[in-house]
Amino acid sequence: MINLKKKQAILLLYLLEGYSRRKIAKLGGVNRETVSKYINEYEQSKAN
Repeated sequence: MINLKKKQAILLLYLLEGYSRRKIAKLGGVNRETVSKYINEYEQSKAN
């Protein structure tokens, strides 16, 4: 399981730095599907 700091880092790299999901996964040492999951969760919560 990923801790909150790692999740925040994923979102910051995506939103502020414009990194791709693949690049974030490679940099963070996490699965690309995990990165997509957290980004999708954020985008859904923002839409509501």
